[in-house]
Amino acid sequence: HQLLTGNNPAQNPFRFELSPLQGQSIPQRLQSLVLQMVEMDVHNRPSSMITARQELEQIVAASRPVGTLLSTCNHYRLVLTLAWSPDGTTIVSGTVNSALHVWNAMTGCHMFTYRDPFKTYTWTSSLAWSPDGEYIACGSDDRTVRVWQVEKDVSLTMKQKFTYRGHANWVNAVAWSPDGRRIASGGDDKTVQVWQMGTTATDAEIETYRGHSLWVVTLAWSPDGTSIASGGNDATIHIWDVGRKETALIYRDHPFGVNALAWSPDGTRIASCSWDTVIRVWDVVTGNTLFTYHGHADWVNAVAWSPDGTCIASGGRDKTVQVWDAVTGQVMFTYRGHFSSVYTIAWSPDGTRIASAGNDGTVQVWQAV
Repeated sequence: HQLLTGNNPAQNPFRFELSPLQGQSIPQRLQSLVLQMVEMDVHNRPSSMITARQELEQIVAASRPVGTLLSTCNHYRLVLTLAWSPDGTTIVSGTVNSALHVWNAMTGCHMFTYRDPFKTYTWTSSLAWSPDGEYIACGSDDRTVRVWQVEKDVSLTMKQKFTYRGHANWVNAVAWSPDGRRIASGGDDKTVQVWQMGTTATDAEIETYRGHSLWVVTLAWSPDGTSIASGGNDATIHIWDVGRKETALIYRDHPFGVNALAWSPDGTRIASCSWDTVIRVWDVVTGNTLFTYHGHADWVNAVAWSPDGTCIASGGRDKTVQVWDAVTGQVMFTYRGHFSSVYTIAWSPDGTRIASAGNDGTVQVWQAV
């Protein structure tokens, strides 16, 4: 308080108004934190010093210019997939050597690696963190989806909780339902399977959707958990009504295979990308294309909607990650930190940072807004 205002709190022990020093300004988020820390009622203060430190780290990060590289995690092998923990403190990434790597999202420090002792060269093609942060689902080329329990009691570790074996070929995509009770997975067997953790694959499977004629490459739940959108090499995106167990809509405007898709946070639109360098934003009820984004010079491999729904990030073979307005398509920023294809991108839960990774073997976390 004294550093920010120049006022000695001992002279006014019960008055902590923030009047900044001349020529300085105090970010609103920092003001709120300081006032919370000096609350007379201890119940209104941050629950711990760790909580206060995490908030301070996020405040500092948010004050940096857009595009500032905050941390780098080195794999030295291509990275196909990554996911943020729901609290925004941790990133898990997967590569081609059957290992899952867990990183501190703020510092880039390596926290934990899991290597399956029975698999020496398995491609980790997809990762998803459960909404409660307790589990990580991992799809791979061995036809399985493994679910790991994340233990944070002393130090962050993982143990295998369940293995789902319902697919007949490579698993390309996994996603948790918003309520965390079910997992959807899709793969080279052309199916989307919805299941929950059980004791056997038979117990686990709830429903199988067989609408695609070629590989299922990408999928995502709608924000309300009633539908699943899946895209495949057949150049179509299917919206599947999970409750009614029927196809609600098939989107056919992509001329080539669909590489990635993402729902808008309000559930009304989908952004999807393909080999044709174009990203299409379309209405999920009518199937009408609202606009197309043409900013990339090569294949687009990844697309992600910001948590507040105002902008979209996309990455591709042109080595860039581009952030653009979700309504107008106006480019806002282009990140050029990678020296090879970008395969995967994800926004931090608070929408201030983006993690991107790809063929150069790095996971890069950078300032997004």
